[in-house]
Amino acid sequence: MDPRDLPADRARTGLHPVTQRIGDQWLESLESAVLCVPSAVVIGEVNYVVNPAHPDFARLEPGEIMEYRYDPGILKTSGRR
Repeated sequence: MDPRDLPADRARTGLHPVTQRIGDQWLESLESAVLCVPSAVVIGEVNYVVNPAHPDFARLEPGEIMEYRYDPGILKTSGRR
């Protein structure tokens, strides 16, 4: 999926009807078994959406699980400001 085809405010908190419609259309079209979409949480990252109704769904194999590393200094802890 080309991010330029998505609304500029797609990363806002809450549900976004435009992206929901895009996802629904993709599912119904059976165009592909997997859709790569830009992450709304981590800029520059992607997520993969799987269509269980696609004829090739049973042929999918999971990839390697990679550890998500983050800087613990960005997290707030109780009692610390």
